[in-house]
Amino acid sequence: MARAREVNAEEMLHQPPPIIESSDVDIEVVTKLDMDAVELEQFMNEPVLIRISESNDENATEYVQVAVNGRGLLLPRAQPLWVKRMYVERLARAKRTSIAQDMKRMDESLNVLTRKTGLDYPFSVLKDSDRGRAWLEGVMADSA
Repeated sequence: MARAREVNAEEMLHQPPPIIESSDVDIEVVTKLDMDAVELEQFMNEPVLIRISESNDENATEYVQVAVNGRGLLLPRAQPLWVKRMYVERLARAKRTSIAQDMKRMDESLNVLTRKTGLDYPFSVLKDSDRGRAWLEGVMADSA
C-alpha cells in the first residue's frame, strides 16, 4: 500500500500547474470588440462636475457613500466635485417613494393613494456635455 508523501511549500512552488482538459472549461473566444460596449464604458468614465445638496435631516451624514462594481467613494456634501459619470448614475437612481392615503369620504371608491418619488441625495450638475445632460434626463425620468 502506497503512503501519502508530505510535500512542503517550497516543493509546491516549483511544481507545474495542473493540466485542465479542454472539455472541463468553456472558453469564449472574442474575435472583435463590441464598439458599443467600449463607447459606453468610455462615456460612463467621463468626469462630471456635481454638487450634492446639504440635507436638513439632523441624522444625515456629512458624506454620501456611492459604489459601482465594488469601488466606492465617499462624496462630501455642499461642494463642487468632479466624479465619473457612473457614480452620478448611482446618485440619480437612489430614489425614495412615499405613498400617502387621502380619504375624501368614508366611501372606498373615493380612497385616493398619492405616490411621490424623490432623490435620496439631491444633486446639481454644474458641468457636463450635451450628450451627458440628455442621458441624465433619461435616467432621472426612470421610475424608482
